Amino acid sequence: MAYTKIKAVKNHLKRCLDYAANPAKTKTGQDLQDALTYAHNSDKTEQQLFVTGFNCDPAHACEVMLRTETIWGKGGENHVLGYHVIQSFAPGEVTPKQAHEIGCEFARRAFAERYEATVSTHLNTGTLHNHIVFNSVSFVDGKMFRNDFKGYFKGIRAVSDQLCRERGLSIIDPKQKGKAYIERQAEKEDKPTARSMIRADVNRALARAVSWETFVAGLRKMGYSVRYGPNIKYATLRHKTGSRNIRLKSLGEGYDEASIRNLLERRARGEEVKLPRAAEDAARTRSIRDKPIPEVPARRVRRVRLRGALPVVPRRKYTGFMALYYRYVYLLGKTRQRRTSRRCYFLLCEDFQKFDRYVAQFKFVWENRIQSQEELDAVKATAKSEQDALTAQRRNLYRKRSVAKKDRDENQAAALSAEIAALSAQIRARRREVMLCGWISEDEKRLRAQLAEAERAERQEQERQQEKSNRQRGYAR
Repeated sequence: MAYTKIKAVKNHLKRCLDYAANPAKTKTGQDLQDALTYAHNSDKTEQQLFVTGFNCDPAHACEVMLRTETIWGKGGENHVLGYHVIQSFAPGEVTPKQAHEIGCEFARRAFAERYEATVSTHLNTGTLHNHIVFNSVSFVDGKMFRNDFKGYFKGIRAVSDQLCRERGLSIIDPKQKGKAYIERQAEKEDKPTARSMIRADVNRALARAVSWETFVAGLRKMGYSVRYGPNIKYATLRHKTGSRNIRLKSLGEGYDEASIRNLLERRARGEEVKLPRAAEDAARTRSIRDKPIPEVPARRVRRVRLRGALPVVPRRKYTGFMALYYRYVYLLGKTRQRRTSRRCYFLLCEDFQKFDRYVAQFKFVWENRIQSQEELDAVKATAKSEQDALTAQRRNLYRKRSVAKKDRDENQAAALSAEIAALSAQIRARRREVMLCGWISEDEKRLRAQLAEAERAERQEQERQQEKSNRQRGYAR
């Protein structure tokens, strides 16, 4: 099994105090030389027996590559000097000689016609692997190598996989489409995503269904519209609060229409079946429910002894933003733990992904005792003015540090860097306060409308349950 990855070899130019030194032959050349030196390390390649060069001598590869870039006038700040490809094989599949032959053929097909390249096979680990380092500039026409998604999968990855197939070696063949970054991050942090909530609803409908028709009816009862039929290639569903259709098969393995129909048919025949990925979703749902609802800031209470009757002190009533976020975050937390009605759940389920943001806004409002738009604007203006003042102060420190570096005063430069870091932390805090004020102002109308609708749904559900209870008591009599 050949696994490949590519990374750019970039120059990291530093501010040079000695203008007599040539950056192109110091740090610039050194980064490429480091990659070549690592790849050609004799401790890893058995005395250079498995090192081969294409269009260059491996011992002088760095000079040749830099000369090519100079000839074609390539360079500058953040210029990519070359690329480093690592090609790994499964343990026991190939011998060192075979691994090196595959690496050389890989370099010959992928790079040798246009670029200088070296191939080194490392034997120092349990996994044989090749290091291919090649120039970023073509010696043929001076054009740069384009390192993008298409170039990797249809070029580098495709050539490596083809070589493995020709020799009967295994390759990595992904079965499913990869997940988006936001989904992976949400699963890592045990946060719900749109697909995980849809998948949980599909599992609930499957658990109660006895046929495809009852499964679709269960989804529609939850507020989904379902499209399927002989003229529709992929069955899709969309919740009434959603913005687009979601294919059933995109929810994961076993969620396509054919698999669900097969599962329901086997259940109808009396076979024991398992819902697809039910355990994973149940574990994630439990972890979400177990998260505590944020505590409401409580006022300190002092205990004193008084003689006579206690005075009646009217309870302070909070209004505006404080009351809004108190009620909304509390209701959203209950809804996430499924302690509200089904209708309330579907009204608020899309905000589950923004729960942490609403908690941050809730804490900010209560810490600053913000109840009106005027108070919010005042807090925002104060934070913005402090941010501007700190930014101007930091700008002055940047100039002082630049002078200290030119004078080669390392101690002064280090002290100024520490002050800049402290100011940057304060600026980030003020910038976040300004951002929170903007979110609070933007979200107010929508949250008030959703809160009113959710509370109305809860009252209707309570009335319905009360009527049902009254009917049952009447029948019992």
